[in-house]
Amino acid sequence: MLNFRKLTWQDKDNYTGYFQSSPVHYAEYSFVCLWSWQHSYPLEIAQSDSPICWLRSNGPFPGIFGPSGNWDAVTDWDRELSNFNAGDVIYDVPAKVMELLSTRKNLRFTEDRDQHEYVYSVKDLIALKGKAFAHKRNRVRAFLDGYEWDYYPITPADLEGSQNAHDESGRSSIAFRRGHCDSNGLQELGGVRVNGRNAEG
Repeated sequence: MLNFRKLTWQDKDNYTGYFQSSPVHYAEYSFVCLWSWQHSYPLEIAQSDSPICWLRSNGPFPGIFGPSGNWDAVTDWDRELSNFNAGDVIYDVPAKVMELLSTRKNLRFTEDRDQHEYVYSVKDLIALKGKAFAHKRNRVRAFLDGYEWDYYPITPADLEGSQNAHDESGRSSIAFRRGHCDSNGLQELGGVRVNGRNAEG
């Protein structure tokens, strides 16, 4: 069986190695994104004998999440799946992993459109025009009118301090406002200070 334990800041480099080796990079599975949601969705991690790891949530939606790592290099999926019990549900399974497992009759796959990633036009998010963006536009206006704030870039040197702030408050201390993800993981980060303090994510 897999040995799940609490995801910690010390897992950052090791987990990022799994993330970088994944054939597909989902932004929500970058370590920084997982870490920023730790207060709301406490996560556990387990390393497999295969070149993948698994995440498990104990938050409002408990369950196991699809694997991170080089799932194309897994040679024995039957052994991998033997780590789970009958009736276990695995969420956010990448399409390629579903293809690899599609011939197994003891598995049932269900599409959940609520878990699809949103894709927005950058120009649309900058302009926020029209009825479709009215709610977002109102939230932005309320924030700008209600708080003193400033944006700042986050460098690797800032991440340790951000982690310490997270530990002290028990909540994520950075509101991430900018980032992109490529084969090297999340490369560009920014934060927002509200009333002189890091905004909580």
